Amino acid sequence: MSKKKHDVMAREREYFVHGTEGVEGAVKRGVSERVADHIFDEMMDFASYAFNKAHAACYAVTTYRTAYLKRYFPVEFLAAMINGYMYNSDSVAEYVYSARRSNIKVLGPDVNKSRPKFAVEDGSIRFGLAAVKNVGEAVMEDLVREREQHGPFKDFWDFCDRVSGLNKRMVENMIYAGCFDSMGYTRTQLLKVYDQAMELAAKNKKNRDAGQMSLFDFDEGEDAISSHPPIYPAAEMPHKLLLQKEREATGLYLSGHPLDDYMSVLNGLPVSVMDLVEADGAAGLEDNAYVTVGGLLTACKTRPTKNNNGMMGYANLEGVTGSVECVIFPRTLQLCGRYFHDDAPVLVKGRLNIREDRVNSLLIEEMTDLEGASKKLYIRLPVLSDSYKVQKIIQNYPGQTPIVLVDSKRVAKAAPRDWNVKVDEELMSTLQAVFGKENVILR
Repeated sequence: MSKKKHDVMAREREYFVHGTEGVEGAVKRGVSERVADHIFDEMMDFASYAFNKAHAACYAVTTYRTAYLKRYFPVEFLAAMINGYMYNSDSVAEYVYSARRSNIKVLGPDVNKSRPKFAVEDGSIRFGLAAVKNVGEAVMEDLVREREQHGPFKDFWDFCDRVSGLNKRMVENMIYAGCFDSMGYTRTQLLKVYDQAMELAAKNKKNRDAGQMSLFDFDEGEDAISSHPPIYPAAEMPHKLLLQKEREATGLYLSGHPLDDYMSVLNGLPVSVMDLVEADGAAGLEDNAYVTVGGLLTACKTRPTKNNNGMMGYANLEGVTGSVECVIFPRTLQLCGRYFHDDAPVLVKGRLNIREDRVNSLLIEEMTDLEGASKKLYIRLPVLSDSYKVQKIIQNYPGQTPIVLVDSKRVAKAAPRDWNVKVDEELMSTLQAVFGKENVILR
């Protein structure tokens, strides 16, 4: 028996039990209807997972081969897996981050080194050019063919001159993705000149097609190169913006991650965003589990409640890997609204919602700034034995920020973990009033 659809099996029940014209069913052959129904029920259960032997054998062989490749050729295996999902940016991101967790380096896209698809390069995986959004695989295949036939691209002008089929949107996305970084330009420099470069390349191509020749063409190319407008020095865009644009162009962060600065906090948490995504209730996290997790808020939006008595918040919480849908009730949104905006690094507490018919979600009950949680609160005391004064104040401000006590001799001692506080203006003002403004520092 091979695997069947339940609705197909349900239609076949009547034929099995009672038969049809010219065909005897189980009842006509002397089997009671109750027993016949019981037998068919067992067949339906079996058909939910059954395969014929040949099918099962093929799966077994594929499983062994896959396991062998993953064990002995992990880089090649992951590159092939990524290529299988190359146009699904979420899946690509998941496999790329999986490779990094396995200490396999993923190199950024490069017009002089990348293939159209992801490829193995010196024990690493090189990002495929066709995985850059809005560029198209056919144009990238032409790019690689041109590079192989006539050598690497010397500079940005040379690239624009030699590659056919490009448009401004393609080149802009390639710049944001870092495809020209190895040429020594900042992305800001190229963003200032790519319009001009594309127009000049189109003009040169038109002249070549028309059979025209520039006076510079009689030289060996040096004057032709010097005829290009200069690319003036320009500082790189802020790192946060660079990562944002990089992700828009490729679907993931390649030059770093916005959460890199908070890894000390995230690594200290018992669960990650990916743990929430993969939770099935069978092992580990259960439905309605209370969790503390950190990440970036994205796709933030609000809607009025059904009875119109407040605003609900909806967002995605993104970790280094994985993204989970979040819901925030009006009261929590009122208290934590200052953190509710796109790209906000936050530490949240809430209830995990596991449902078989849809993706997992998180009901956020508390939210605070992850940047604050990554800092420490330093309090200087005359002697460390005065720490009871600190404890008396902070007991009403439980949170995630660690406290470090420092005495007059500059001897520092980390306070117990259960002393961690939620730093706000009220707490800081109270501590500074008791111990002096110069003796209470958050950093």
